[in-house]
Amino acid sequence: MIPSGRYSKVAGCFAGVRADVRAIYSGDYDTEWDFLRDVLRREGVPDSAILKENEATYTWENALMTRALTDRMGLNVRRAILCCKPFHARRALLYYQAAFPDTEILVSPCPWPGCDRDDWHRTRAGQDMVLGEVRRLGDQVNEVFAQMTGV
Repeated sequence: MIPSGRYSKVAGCFAGVRADVRAIYSGDYDTEWDFLRDVLRREGVPDSAILKENEATYTWENALMTRALTDRMGLNVRRAILCCKPFHARRALLYYQAAFPDTEILVSPCPWPGCDRDDWHRTRAGQDMVLGEVRRLGDQVNEVFAQMTGV
C-alpha cells in the first residue's frame, strides 16, 4: 500500500481530518502520509506492507512521486486500486493514468458524508467541493498536460 502526501500546497500544512473522523484518529499528524499510515495500522496492515511517499503537495505530485517510488523499487504495477474522496476521483484517476499508462487502475472512493454522487448538490459545502474539482480539472489538468508534452 502506498499512502501518498505531505500536505496541501494551498494550506501549507496538514489540515487535519473531518470532525467525524477526528473522534477516531486524534493523533498529531505532520503529513497526510502519517495520518494514512495510522489508519492502515489500526486496520491491521503491517508496517512492512506500507510504502512511504510523504512529499507530494497536490494530486499530480502524488501520482508522479508514487510512480518514482515504484520505479526505484523495481515494481511493475499492473493493477492498482486508487482510494480517494468521491468528488476528487475523476481528477485523481486522470493523473494516475498519466503517471501509470500501462496500469489498470480501479477507483474506490471513500465515504464522504454530504458529498457523494447522490447528495453533493444539496449543500453549499458539497457544491463548493464538487465545483472546485471542476475548476481544478480545467486549470491544473491544463498545466499537467503542458508539463507532460512540453506544449
